Amino acid sequence: MNLTEQPIDKIESVAEENAYLHIQGHLLYKMMLHIGTLLCRGTGVAFKTDILDKCLHTTGYEEIESLQRDLKHILIQ
Repeated sequence: MNLTEQPIDKIESVAEENAYLHIQGHLLYKMMLHIGTLLCRGTGVAFKTDILDKCLHTTGYEEIESLQRDLKHILIQ
């Protein structure tokens, strides 16, 4: 299956070989954020800032570092 539209911005670290893992990483992070937020609802704990952001050990793992850059880019807009 070939896509006819080209992406607006090219992500340097994403290639055909790792695109599936890149997308799945985004979905996994989003799922963890959603579940954690639901579990922390009403407790006074902000799951993303109090737990998730403080527990990420990603140094040297390019796919996760790319995910973090993408999230920062999205959150700044």
